[in-house]
Amino acid sequence: MTLTVVILAGGQSRRMGADKALLRLPSGGPTLIERVVAVARAVTEDVVVVTGDTGRLPPMPVRTAPDTIAGAGPLAGCIAGFEAAQYPDILALACDLPYLSVPLLRWMAALPRRWDALVPSLPNADGKPGWEPLHAIYTRACLAPMRAAFDRGDRHATAFFPAITVQPLTADAMRPYDPLGRSTVSVNTPQAWAEAADWLARQPDAILRDE
Repeated sequence: MTLTVVILAGGQSRRMGADKALLRLPSGGPTLIERVVAVARAVTEDVVVVTGDTGRLPPMPVRTAPDTIAGAGPLAGCIAGFEAAQYPDILALACDLPYLSVPLLRWMAALPRRWDALVPSLPNADGKPGWEPLHAIYTRACLAPMRAAFDRGDRHATAFFPAITVQPLTADAMRPYDPLGRSTVSVNTPQAWAEAADWLARQPDAILRDE
């Protein structure tokens, strides 16, 4: 499939208390970043991992891009990854998504391009819609608005959305490809990781299935 996957792996992991990318499944299983890379490579051969320290990551069949502005957040990471992308369409993923659905990502990638960004819009804790910008597909047209937002000091991951055409994806639209509704769920705490690790240990191939 002719798109690039950009995986952001430069976060501080403050709430987790450990490097989320290097969380490892029990009994010597893969790390979380390796799981995310495995999903990405089921979608495309061009995978870029953005990190400020490549030496901390396990060997993986990916390209890397330096996260050159430490602590600047996901927008800076996206800019670095998008600049390194081989293809004009880019799937941006966080490194802490244990429940990723390959069928969902493939379906998203196959949708007609009538937008600059295809982004899940799902209810958050208070029931209001919230964007999932690190489980989304962008065209290269987003790069200039990203840089403009960053340069003016607005570094939120969605800061450039007013300058582009965004197509929201609802939970109902995604449900046939992600029946559990978990693909966008990240792990930010030890308890969340324990639950995800238990789920993955019981069905280790679940995120790679095409059913």
